[in-house]
Amino acid sequence: MKHFLLIAAALLPLASGQASAEDESPVRLAITPAVEPLPALKYQLLPKFIDRRPGNAALRYTKAMLDYRPEAKVDAQVDAWLKLPFAEFAKRETIDAIRNSHDTYKTFEAVHQSNVTYIIDDLRAAARLESCDWELPIREQMVFAIKLPEVQEMRRMSRYVALRARLELAEKKYAEAVETLGVGYAMARHVSQGATLINGLVGVAVAAQMDRVLLDFAQMPGAPSLYWALTFQPRPLVDPRPGLEMEMTALLLSFPALQTTERSEEEWKITAQRLAKEFTQMSALLSNEGQPAEWWSKVLGQVALMTQVAVRRDSLQAFLVRCGADQKDVAGLSDAQLFIEFSRLKYEDLRDDMFRWTMLPYPEARRGIEAAEQRLAKAKAGNGDDQEIIPFAALLLPAVAQVSKTYARGERRLDVLRIVEGFRLHAAKNDGRLPTSLDDVQVVPLPKIDAVTGRPFEYSLKNDTAVLTLPEERGTGHKDALTYEITVAK
Repeated sequence: MKHFLLIAAALLPLASGQASAEDESPVRLAITPAVEPLPALKYQLLPKFIDRRPGNAALRYTKAMLDYRPEAKVDAQVDAWLKLPFAEFAKRETIDAIRNSHDTYKTFEAVHQSNVTYIIDDLRAAARLESCDWELPIREQMVFAIKLPEVQEMRRMSRYVALRARLELAEKKYAEAVETLGVGYAMARHVSQGATLINGLVGVAVAAQMDRVLLDFAQMPGAPSLYWALTFQPRPLVDPRPGLEMEMTALLLSFPALQTTERSEEEWKITAQRLAKEFTQMSALLSNEGQPAEWWSKVLGQVALMTQVAVRRDSLQAFLVRCGADQKDVAGLSDAQLFIEFSRLKYEDLRDDMFRWTMLPYPEARRGIEAAEQRLAKAKAGNGDDQEIIPFAALLLPAVAQVSKTYARGERRLDVLRIVEGFRLHAAKNDGRLPTSLDDVQVVPLPKIDAVTGRPFEYSLKNDTAVLTLPEERGTGHKDALTYEITVAK
């Protein structure tokens, strides 16, 4: 298992919905009209309050992980079934193949054999628990070396949940499918309660698995409307704040020597040497995870050049003064103390330049985050006033722009699902006709603004086909111009 910082880049495409409807253009849906359920919240996409219980869900999830670890071929087969177009998936031969596959079917069929409770029972029980504490050793070891095997296991198990929901949908067991999807969405929220960015990103990925099943749901004859169930979901479904807050303090947690304390001059020198040594050791550790050798040579060369403090002393002192330090106090700092103080404050400066945007809606934050990342790239290249002595920020700060966009895409998927369900309600009240515009839908309010771009959704009705387009981020290099072609099933 790689260290969590380094698997972030690999997980980002998966967390944002790789191999999902968002990667296909156009997405074609033949929806079925549906009326509102009575009561309106008869169906909910998270376990209901009355069914929830006190307890730590992480323990039950871990039991499920340990109870069932199939061969790789089983997971490959599950992935293949999930990728099938729903019309192919719902064929009798596919359903029979799933039910006849003992290694797969036993993962989610609620049966008892030899006193073994299969995985879906544990997942359902875990989803109903009110807390989820993964007890990560964040304050016990270097944060950047924490391993997260349970996170990948949660992603794996979410596929079984999505497969079960899809199977129930194909068999027109709609209430059961909704309950199973609720287990999946609860898993998304639970895995994200681990205080790392990876936990949050995997939470988004798990929710995306369930979102794709809901696109199938909207096309089934007799399937109830889930407009109000979707509208009742928490927003955001997966909270990014725990991972972001931990990430902001990860450097001090991993390198406590950076914290300002009273030290003698000799202690400052020893601390500076230890800091450089610890960073070099971490760099060597991470270099085994695939970083280019020439980049690491440059990093280690910079670490060896602590003598540059003396050369840059005036600019380093000026920076500390701009951060609020007293000019007379700064003038009295030794090289070792100046080295440590500058390293911490420059990291925090570059970090906060990115992180300050993250609680804004993504369309408002995007330009600021991208400008901050361009500034960080210059610092990494050793250009300008932002050049670090030890490249903490250049090496350790995450791709905040991509993280923020991943969360925004999750919110957009939920909005698209609400629009699709709104169309189903509209069609039921208008003899199967689709709306001429988004404003034409009067039975329920529809989202109008794309959560990623901040621009209105584009919509047109051509003959009997509605075309919903998620506007492209023109001029930014992003290519998320996605189109849904929606008809009403005959």
